[in-house]
Amino acid sequence: MEKRNGNQTRHSAEGTILEELHMVRKELDHEQHHYRDLFEWAPDGYLVTSITGKVLEANRAAARMLGAAGATLLDQPLIRFVVEKERTRFEAHLTRLRLQLEARRGGWETSLQPLEGAPFPASMTASPVIDPAGKAIGFRWLVRDITRQKWAEADRERLVRELQAVRTSLATLGRFLPICVSCKQIRDDHGYWQQVEVYLRTHADMEFSHSLCPPCTRRLYPEVHLDDGKDQPRVTTPSLV
Repeated sequence: MEKRNGNQTRHSAEGTILEELHMVRKELDHEQHHYRDLFEWAPDGYLVTSITGKVLEANRAAARMLGAAGATLLDQPLIRFVVEKERTRFEAHLTRLRLQLEARRGGWETSLQPLEGAPFPASMTASPVIDPAGKAIGFRWLVRDITRQKWAEADRERLVRELQAVRTSLATLGRFLPICVSCKQIRDDHGYWQQVEVYLRTHADMEFSHSLCPPCTRRLYPEVHLDDGKDQPRVTTPSLV
């Protein structure tokens, strides 16, 4: 009787353990599926490569960036997608990681060449995959297309240059200018004399439309009669306030 009870207890305990193991496995499968979805649908490119740089895994974003289906990327050397002039530097980064001279190499910029389409600027971060013995056996990669960032930087640099040009023009126009009292030409910083419109066009990015004022019209074309009263010189008197 006691033996039978002992067997029942043992079987009950084994059943409980098996049930717990089943629940743990189910939870692990759920977590694995969850992280696989995060890997596949992440907006940035994620890859896993061997220690030699061959692609072992790639998510959808990485495949899209490199212009290939995920299966097409497998076993391809990642350096194949680096533009030729950047490959030596890329290999140097990879060697340092392979020798574990760096624990992580992040944020370095390069240019990637997809199988189809034009090259694009990318930011890459690589972390070694370490086995239980502490040896690097592969790499995890984060790849970001930074084309829009480069556009924003170029726009910012252009605006800075334009602002600097405006400041230079204002500084030029804000100082005393040597002008000939007879012909009204202006002497520039190099000692050359220029017509007023040429000087302003060069230093203030101005364009001119030419016309004739009423006094000059009367002098050059006396047959033309102007009666609008605008040909009288304007007299300005200082304020007494």
